Amino acid sequence: MSEVSSDRFGTGPLQHADRVIAAAAAQAAATADGTTAATVDTDADAQDSQQSNGVVTNLSLSGDSYRVDIGSTPLGSDITRIVGGVRWSPALSAFSRLNLVAERRAVTDSLLSYVGVKDQLTGTTWGGR
Repeated sequence: MSEVSSDRFGTGPLQHADRVIAAAAAQAAATADGTTAATVDTDADAQDSQQSNGVVTNLSLSGDSYRVDIGSTPLGSDITRIVGGVRWSPALSAFSRLNLVAERRAVTDSLLSYVGVKDQLTGTTWGGR
């Protein structure tokens, strides 16, 4: 297995495999002809570093027993989603409340999960949902 990260992640293994097969075919053809095949780089194309810029919007309204908010994932990225939520907390007694919550939030653990990433080799966009 190759030590190059682009050969191990995303669509890199497919591109790497295609190039290994093509190099093997060229080597076999050269051997049949009695010539020497040229050395071919079989590593997949490296992906560029991942970064994204954009502006996040958010508007909220809250009171003693409620909160409502609406916003977006970063505007200006390939994928923009509406996010927000509603919380209603009516008092059941002097010492207890009932919390009802409905929300759609963005997962911000990585660039892929937050705004999505476009695979430069296939053009497919992943994540950001």
